[in-house]
Amino acid sequence: MNTETLSACSAALPTVFLAVFPAVGLAAPPPLLLAAPSRLLLTDSPRLVPSVSPIAFLAAFLIAGSFAGVLGCRVLRRARSPAPVSTAATASVTGVLWLVVGWCWLTAVWPPWWLPVPLVVTTLVVPLTLADLRHRRLPDVLTLPAYPLVGAAVLVAGLSGPGVEIMRRACVAGAVFGGAHLLVHALSRRALGGGDVKLAGALGVALGAVGWVALLVAAALAGVVSVFLSFVPRWRDGVPHGPGLSIAAWLLTVFPGPQPEVMR
Repeated sequence: MNTETLSACSAALPTVFLAVFPAVGLAAPPPLLLAAPSRLLLTDSPRLVPSVSPIAFLAAFLIAGSFAGVLGCRVLRRARSPAPVSTAATASVTGVLWLVVGWCWLTAVWPPWWLPVPLVVTTLVVPLTLADLRHRRLPDVLTLPAYPLVGAAVLVAGLSGPGVEIMRRACVAGAVFGGAHLLVHALSRRALGGGDVKLAGALGVALGAVGWVALLVAAALAGVVSVFLSFVPRWRDGVPHGPGLSIAAWLLTVFPGPQPEVMR
């Protein structure tokens, strides 16, 4: 792929995402994603090593993400109560989403210290989404380790960037987001399962690192996805809530918008 083609593709990516995921506009207004083309050209990235091609960097993200997806599949298969999912699907989707995260990092969509958070969120939500869609459950083997994994990612980001304030807010937000889902679960177990509550708490930590508004946007986006799934005949008697939570968390951590906590 020549430089002109690569530059054109890089400049077009934000527009494509806004077309495919209109809800991204809620989290990342046009000034963030539709930046000047010179900022979005991988060849002009401030984070590239001069001797390394941007294609090599993106390929590294793609390959590493694929391996992360395979690992997630193995964890689900070897759980005490297995929830096997397609290895090919999990590896390919995780790899592509890691590629998108890598592109955001290379083009300075957000500060470099934020990178661990979207990578960890991506690694967790892909296998969990596929498991929920196939088995209608979110296994503890991934939802419980999500807490230390997301917490560690936020810790690294906070120590590398804005400091302890982002970590404090993330912890409180996780409790609030998880607590709200726990309340709904207590009122109607059919509406939300225990796995949804556990996942909500972990993802709430990542969303809290983005900002308080992210919790409200995530709840709205998750609801939209759940309504969409309710039209699928397979889930008319009960909609899995995990995919909505996962999609919302991924969009908001990869495209956090001009939140001062993330964008400074």
